[in-house]
Amino acid sequence: MAFVWNHKLIDLHAHILPGLDDGAQTMADSIEMAKIAVQSGVRILVVTPHANQRGRFENYATPYMEQVFEDFCQELRRQNIPLRLLQGMEIYASGDVVELIRRRMLCPMAGTDHYLIEFPFSCPAEDIRYLLHDMLANGYIPIVAHPERYVCVQEDPEELQRWRQMGCVAQLNRGSVYGQFGSRCAGAAETLIRLGYVDVFGSDCHGVRHRTPEMHSIYHYLKKHYGEPKACQLLLENPLKILRRKQ
Repeated sequence: MAFVWNHKLIDLHAHILPGLDDGAQTMADSIEMAKIAVQSGVRILVVTPHANQRGRFENYATPYMEQVFEDFCQELRRQNIPLRLLQGMEIYASGDVVELIRRRMLCPMAGTDHYLIEFPFSCPAEDIRYLLHDMLANGYIPIVAHPERYVCVQEDPEELQRWRQMGCVAQLNRGSVYGQFGSRCAGAAETLIRLGYVDVFGSDCHGVRHRTPEMHSIYHYLKKHYGEPKACQLLLENPLKILRRKQ
């Protein structure tokens, strides 16, 4: 435990910015979530509001989104909460994603060449592969959000490995392991971890009571079942490799 608490945990998927999506609704919510994250060992967190969900949570890169981010950072400093925030977004897949990235309407993860992207849960594998290939061909590395929730991966875990072999990164949700999204998702998550098809974890937090930003439980779970080196790899080392990349 001392290793992680000395080096801290990293959360790459968090809906913690106030009022932008179905996550934190107020600054008070955001601050409470930040406290939960810090208490669980998280020291670096990438904010990932839903984006490109047309008619719902569009959240393209705008001065307003930047201001919400800066206001939250300022409040963390004012309250002496030791959490470093980095900017990102969870991008909903669409055929024009590459064009939107070129136009700087979609944010990468902390200024790197990695983009957190999600697909409809029932999206056919070939459609996912097509968009992932398009992004990679243009120099944009997809971090596939919660693949354990996609039907095509649940039915064929090797599909995720095919995406990873293309050059993608696989991000699992902490809550999936504990059945937060159902037994089928939990079974898929366990299979993917066992096969070594997971690169990073994220809380995918949305609130202070359900789907919280608590991350120490997944560290202990991974340490118990797969060893401390694996826990540190997925919660610290691999996330650091991503965040240290620059475009």
